Amino acid sequence: KKRKEFRKQYYIGSKDVVVYNVAEVIMRKGLDTFMEMARRFPEVKFVWTGRQPLGVLSGSYRKLRYMMNTAPGNVIFTGFVDDIVAAHCAGDIFFSPTRFENECIALLEAASVSNAAVVSDLPVFEGWLYDGKNCMKASSLDEYEKKIGAAVKNRALRKRLGSSARKMALTKDIRKISKELINVYEIAMKQKSQRSFLDKAGIVWMIPVFGFSSMFVAFLYVKDRILMNLIKNRRHSR
Repeated sequence: KKRKEFRKQYYIGSKDVVVYNVAEVIMRKGLDTFMEMARRFPEVKFVWTGRQPLGVLSGSYRKLRYMMNTAPGNVIFTGFVDDIVAAHCAGDIFFSPTRFENECIALLEAASVSNAAVVSDLPVFEGWLYDGKNCMKASSLDEYEKKIGAAVKNRALRKRLGSSARKMALTKDIRKISKELINVYEIAMKQKSQRSFLDKAGIVWMIPVFGFSSMFVAFLYVKDRILMNLIKNRRHSR
């Protein structure tokens, strides 16, 4: 149902093969590569779901807007959407030509709905994404064209990759990870260890020196303290 409604909203045929990405519209996410692949596959719909962060304040605003305004006719920019699940369900091949990534949550979302994926061959994907098994990797325009072409033409290939990708995604289910995290904390609490640098020095002084990155560290630090207190309370209540 979500697939049908999303496609109808953006005038995408029910039989069209959709290559898509879910990401902010920035150069780091490989917008130029995405556009080039759309030019090489004019018969395929290319859909980019995501907003342009900071708007006119973005350093590459004019360049990005120009690229979007001069995009091939088979490219659709949906902007921000309320139902991200629908965006994934409407797609067939998740295409992330990103130049740098921390993990790529959108990739896991795509895998969770059993979509095949063509991604950049980056170190961050080593050890959990395997070319030809649960995804396809590429590092050049010609490689992207070859991998996307194979996925577009071969539905059985898409199904096989998507099925393997879903199995991988299930290993990263938040409920499973939460249990593992709590287990790690309980083990750590049983061991006597020296107080960490952050415990000794505190974190407040880091914020004005390092800015938002340290504010993020502070958030993680506070989160850890709260979680450990919850574990202590749970143990005392037994």
